[in-house]
Amino acid sequence: MKETLFLPWRIIVTFRESLLKKIALDKLVLRIKKSLSPDAEKLDKESLRLLMAESSYLPRTVRDMDVYIWEEAGALPDIVVADRGLGRYRSSLEDVAMRKSPTIKEMISFTNARKILSDADVLVSSKADTLDHLHSHCLERLDLSFTLKDIEAIADEGALALEIRDEEGVKTALMLFAELLGLSSGPAAWREPGWLLYGLQEKEGDKKTVRGLTAFCGQDFRIFRISGPLIPGVEETETIVKKLFTGKKKGDQEGKAVFTALFETFSAYQPKTSD
Repeated sequence: MKETLFLPWRIIVTFRESLLKKIALDKLVLRIKKSLSPDAEKLDKESLRLLMAESSYLPRTVRDMDVYIWEEAGALPDIVVADRGLGRYRSSLEDVAMRKSPTIKEMISFTNARKILSDADVLVSSKADTLDHLHSHCLERLDLSFTLKDIEAIADEGALALEIRDEEGVKTALMLFAELLGLSSGPAAWREPGWLLYGLQEKEGDKKTVRGLTAFCGQDFRIFRISGPLIPGVEETETIVKKLFTGKKKGDQEGKAVFTALFETFSAYQPKTSD
Protein backbone atom coordinates (compact mmCIF):
# COMPACT_ATOMS: atom_id res chain seq x y z
CA MET A 1 0.00 0.00 0.00
CA LYS A 2 1.43 3.35 -1.08
CA GLU A 3 2.09 5.72 1.78
CA THR A 4 0.24 9.05 1.53
CA LEU A 5 2.33 12.09 2.26
CA PHE A 6 0.46 14.91 4.01
CA LEU A 7 2.03 18.34 3.68
CA PRO A 8 1.06 21.16 6.02
CA TRP A 9 -0.94 23.99 4.50
CA ARG A 10 1.20 26.95 3.63
CA ILE A 11 -0.30 30.12 5.02
CA ILE A 12 0.02 32.79 2.34
CA VAL A 13 -0.44 36.36 3.53
CA THR A 14 -1.17 38.80 0.73
CA PHE A 15 0.21 42.33 0.52
CA ARG A 16 -3.32 43.63 1.02
CA GLU A 17 -3.63 41.72 4.30
CA SER A 18 -0.21 42.91 5.48
CA LEU A 19 -1.07 46.52 4.64
CA LEU A 20 -4.36 46.28 6.51
CA LYS A 21 -2.49 44.90 9.52
CA LYS A 22 0.00 47.79 9.33
CA ILE A 23 -2.87 50.29 9.36
CA ALA A 24 -4.40 48.50 12.36
CA LEU A 25 -1.05 48.54 14.21
CA ASP A 26 -0.60 52.25 13.50
CA LYS A 27 -4.02 52.94 15.01
CA LEU A 28 -3.22 50.87 18.11
CA VAL A 29 0.01 52.81 18.61
CA LEU A 30 -1.85 56.12 18.40
CA ARG A 31 -4.30 54.95 21.08
CA ILE A 32 -1.49 53.81 23.37
CA LYS A 33 0.45 57.03 22.81
CA LYS A 34 -2.62 59.03 23.75
CA SER A 35 -2.92 57.04 26.99
CA LEU A 36 0.70 57.93 27.83
CA SER A 37 -0.04 61.67 27.75
CA PRO A 38 -0.02 63.57 31.11
CA ASP A 39 -3.77 64.18 30.99
CA ALA A 40 -4.65 60.49 30.46
CA GLU A 41 -5.89 58.55 33.49
CA LYS A 42 -4.21 55.22 32.75
CA LEU A 43 -2.36 53.17 30.18
CA ASP A 44 -4.53 51.62 27.48
CA LYS A 45 -3.56 48.05 28.37
CA GLU A 46 -6.03 46.45 25.97
CA SER A 47 -4.52 48.25 22.97
CA LEU A 48 -1.06 47.36 24.24
CA ARG A 49 -2.12 43.71 24.54
CA LEU A 50 -3.34 43.70 20.94
CA LEU A 51 -0.13 45.33 19.76
CA MET A 52 2.07 42.88 21.64
CA ALA A 53 0.10 39.95 20.22
CA GLU A 54 1.71 40.87 16.88
CA SER A 55 5.21 40.91 18.39
CA SER A 56 7.79 38.35 19.54
CA TYR A 57 7.18 39.36 23.17
CA LEU A 58 5.29 36.94 25.42
CA PRO A 59 2.95 38.11 28.23
CA ARG A 60 3.76 37.30 31.85
CA THR A 61 2.44 38.36 35.23
CA VAL A 62 4.93 38.77 38.06
CA ARG A 63 3.96 40.03 41.51
CA ASP A 64 1.44 42.79 40.75
CA MET A 65 2.80 43.62 37.30
CA ASP A 66 1.92 42.75 33.72
CA VAL A 67 5.07 42.41 31.65
CA TYR A 68 6.09 41.30 28.15
CA ILE A 69 9.30 39.33 27.61
CA TRP A 70 11.38 38.63 24.52
CA GLU A 71 14.12 36.11 25.13
CA GLU A 72 16.97 35.31 22.76
CA ALA A 73 19.74 32.78 23.30
CA GLY A 74 22.91 34.30 24.75
CA ALA A 75 21.32 37.61 25.71
CA LEU A 76 19.50 39.09 28.68
CA PRO A 77 15.72 39.15 28.32
CA ASP A 78 14.10 42.25 26.84
CA ILE A 79 11.30 43.10 29.29
CA VAL A 80 8.57 45.71 28.87
CA VAL A 81 6.53 46.67 31.94
CA ALA A 82 2.92 47.50 31.15
CA ASP A 83 2.43 50.65 33.20
CA ARG A 84 2.38 54.41 32.52
CA GLY A 85 6.18 54.48 32.44
CA LEU A 86 6.29 51.75 29.77
CA GLY A 87 9.85 50.93 30.80
CA ARG A 88 11.88 48.55 28.68
CA TYR A 89 14.60 46.68 30.54
CA ARG A 90 17.53 44.42 29.73
CA SER A 91 17.77 42.29 32.84
CA SER A 92 16.35 39.19 34.48
CA LEU A 93 12.66 39.03 35.30
CA GLU A 94 13.51 38.68 38.99
CA ASP A 95 15.64 41.82 38.93
CA VAL A 96 12.95 43.88 37.19
CA ALA A 97 10.31 42.61 39.64
CA MET A 98 12.49 43.59 42.58
CA ARG A 99 13.13 47.08 41.20
CA LYS A 100 9.54 47.80 40.21
CA SER A 101 7.62 46.03 42.99
CA PRO A 102 10.01 45.36 45.92
CA THR A 103 9.11 43.53 49.09
CA ILE A 104 9.99 45.03 52.49
CA LYS A 105 12.76 42.47 52.88
CA GLU A 106 14.26 43.52 49.56
CA MET A 107 14.05 47.24 50.40
CA ILE A 108 16.10 46.96 53.59
CA SER A 109 19.06 45.60 51.64
CA PHE A 110 21.52 48.42 50.81
CA THR A 111 22.45 46.86 47.49
CA ASN A 112 18.82 46.40 46.51
CA ALA A 113 17.92 49.89 47.71
CA ARG A 114 20.39 51.40 45.26
CA LYS A 115 18.88 49.38 42.42
CA ILE A 116 15.34 50.33 43.45
CA LEU A 117 16.20 54.03 43.55
CA SER A 118 17.91 53.99 40.15
CA ASP A 119 17.27 51.66 37.24
CA ALA A 120 19.54 53.51 34.79
CA ASP A 121 21.85 50.50 34.53
CA VAL A 122 19.13 48.25 33.08
CA LEU A 123 16.59 50.68 31.59
CA VAL A 124 16.77 50.76 27.79
CA SER A 125 13.90 53.13 27.07
CA SER A 126 10.59 54.39 28.44
CA LYS A 127 7.22 55.81 27.39
CA ALA A 128 7.12 57.00 23.76
CA ASP A 129 10.61 55.67 22.98
CA THR A 130 9.58 52.17 24.08
CA LEU A 131 6.36 52.44 22.10
CA ASP A 132 8.27 53.50 18.98
CA HIS A 133 10.56 50.49 19.40
CA LEU A 134 7.60 48.11 19.77
CA HIS A 135 5.88 49.68 16.77
CA SER A 136 8.98 49.21 14.58
CA HIS A 137 9.43 45.68 15.91
CA CYS A 138 5.87 44.72 14.89
CA LEU A 139 6.17 46.33 11.45
CA GLU A 140 9.43 44.47 10.77
CA ARG A 141 7.51 41.21 11.19
CA LEU A 142 5.17 42.13 8.31
CA ASP A 143 5.98 41.36 4.69
CA LEU A 144 5.17 44.65 2.97
CA SER A 145 6.89 43.82 -0.30
CA PHE A 146 4.67 44.24 -3.36
CA THR A 147 4.44 44.41 -7.11
CA LEU A 148 2.31 46.78 -9.14
CA LYS A 149 -0.04 43.85 -9.72
CA ASP A 150 -0.78 43.88 -5.98
CA ILE A 151 -1.71 47.56 -6.16
CA GLU A 152 -3.74 47.05 -9.32
CA ALA A 153 -5.66 44.30 -7.52
CA ILE A 154 -6.63 46.80 -4.80
CA ALA A 155 -7.88 49.20 -7.48
CA ASP A 156 -9.88 46.41 -9.14
CA GLU A 157 -11.32 45.45 -5.76
CA GLY A 158 -12.47 49.04 -5.17
CA ALA A 159 -14.03 49.30 -8.62
CA LEU A 160 -15.89 46.00 -8.16
CA ALA A 161 -17.10 47.02 -4.70
CA LEU A 162 -18.45 50.23 -6.22
CA GLU A 163 -20.22 48.28 -8.94
CA ILE A 164 -21.91 45.85 -6.54
CA ARG A 165 -22.58 48.63 -4.00
CA ASP A 166 -20.36 47.15 -1.28
CA GLU A 167 -19.83 50.22 0.89
CA GLU A 168 -17.24 48.65 3.20
CA GLY A 169 -15.34 47.30 0.22
CA VAL A 170 -15.10 50.78 -1.32
CA LYS A 171 -14.02 52.30 1.98
CA THR A 172 -11.36 49.63 2.51
CA ALA A 173 -9.89 50.15 -0.96
CA LEU A 174 -9.79 53.93 -0.43
CA MET A 175 -8.18 53.47 2.99
CA LEU A 176 -5.49 51.28 1.45
CA PHE A 177 -4.73 53.84 -1.25
CA ALA A 178 -4.66 56.60 1.37
CA GLU A 179 -1.96 54.62 3.19
CA LEU A 180 -0.03 54.00 -0.02
CA LEU A 181 -0.19 57.62 -1.18
CA GLY A 182 0.21 59.31 2.20
CA LEU A 183 -3.25 60.88 2.12
CA SER A 184 -4.96 62.30 5.19
CA SER A 185 -8.65 62.75 5.92
CA GLY A 186 -8.66 66.21 4.35
CA PRO A 187 -9.44 69.66 5.80
CA ALA A 188 -12.00 69.48 8.62
CA ALA A 189 -14.13 72.20 7.01
CA TRP A 190 -14.66 70.00 3.94
CA ARG A 191 -15.73 66.83 5.76
CA GLU A 192 -19.39 66.60 4.85
CA PRO A 193 -21.67 64.23 6.84
CA GLY A 194 -21.88 60.83 5.17
CA TRP A 195 -18.75 61.41 3.09
CA LEU A 196 -15.33 59.76 3.35
CA LEU A 197 -12.67 62.27 2.33
CA TYR A 198 -8.97 61.92 1.53
CA GLY A 199 -6.37 64.25 0.10
CA LEU A 200 -2.66 65.01 0.05
CA GLN A 201 -2.21 68.06 2.26
CA GLU A 202 0.95 70.04 1.53
CA LYS A 203 2.36 73.45 2.26
CA GLU A 204 3.53 75.74 -0.52
CA GLY A 205 5.10 78.85 0.95
CA ASP A 206 2.63 80.24 3.46
CA LYS A 207 -0.33 78.47 1.84
CA LYS A 208 -1.75 75.03 2.51
CA THR A 209 -2.84 73.05 -0.52
CA VAL A 210 -4.77 69.85 -1.12
CA ARG A 211 -4.01 67.63 -4.08
CA GLY A 212 -5.86 64.56 -5.28
CA LEU A 213 -9.01 65.30 -3.28
CA THR A 214 -10.98 62.03 -3.27
CA ALA A 215 -14.45 61.72 -1.74
CA PHE A 216 -16.97 58.90 -1.42
CA CYS A 217 -20.56 58.97 -0.19
CA GLY A 218 -21.99 55.61 0.89
CA GLN A 219 -25.57 56.88 0.74
CA ASP A 220 -25.69 57.28 -3.04
CA PHE A 221 -22.39 55.58 -3.93
CA ARG A 222 -21.03 58.72 -5.52
CA ILE A 223 -17.28 58.98 -5.71
CA PHE A 224 -15.13 61.66 -7.29
CA ARG A 225 -11.53 62.82 -7.46
CA ILE A 226 -10.07 66.17 -8.44
CA SER A 227 -6.34 66.59 -9.02
CA GLY A 228 -6.04 70.12 -7.68
CA PRO A 229 -4.20 71.83 -6.20
CA LEU A 230 -6.95 73.30 -4.06
CA ILE A 231 -6.25 76.06 -1.54
CA PRO A 232 -8.51 75.93 1.56
CA GLY A 233 -10.00 79.25 2.59
CA VAL A 234 -9.82 80.79 -0.88
CA GLU A 235 -13.27 81.75 -2.14
CA GLU A 236 -12.80 80.18 -5.57
CA THR A 237 -11.66 76.89 -4.03
CA GLU A 238 -14.49 76.83 -1.50
CA THR A 239 -17.01 77.33 -4.31
CA ILE A 240 -15.49 74.49 -6.33
CA VAL A 241 -15.52 72.13 -3.34
CA LYS A 242 -19.14 72.98 -2.53
CA LYS A 243 -20.19 72.29 -6.12
CA LEU A 244 -18.31 69.00 -6.11
CA PHE A 245 -20.15 67.75 -3.05
CA THR A 246 -23.56 68.87 -4.34
CA GLY A 247 -22.94 67.34 -7.76
CA LYS A 248 -23.09 70.68 -9.60
CA LYS A 249 -19.48 70.12 -10.69
CA LYS A 250 -17.92 66.90 -11.92
CA GLY A 251 -14.60 65.68 -10.61
CA ASP A 252 -11.64 64.99 -12.87
CA GLN A 253 -12.59 61.35 -12.35
CA GLU A 254 -15.88 59.88 -11.19
CA GLY A 255 -17.05 56.32 -10.49
CA LYS A 256 -14.68 53.44 -11.19
CA ALA A 257 -12.27 55.80 -12.98
CA VAL A 258 -11.28 57.11 -9.53
CA PHE A 259 -9.57 53.82 -8.69
CA THR A 260 -7.80 53.78 -12.05
CA ALA A 261 -6.48 57.29 -11.29
CA LEU A 262 -5.34 56.27 -7.81
CA PHE A 263 -3.47 53.29 -9.23
CA GLU A 264 -1.86 55.41 -11.96
CA THR A 265 -0.85 58.04 -9.40
CA PHE A 266 0.86 55.41 -7.28
CA SER A 267 2.53 53.60 -10.18
CA ALA A 268 3.89 56.88 -11.59
CA TYR A 269 6.20 57.22 -8.58
CA GLN A 270 7.42 53.62 -8.53
CA PRO A 271 10.66 52.39 -10.14
CA LYS A 272 10.03 50.31 -13.23
CA THR A 273 11.69 47.31 -11.59
CA SER A 274 8.96 47.09 -8.89
CA ASP A 275 6.69 45.05 -11.15
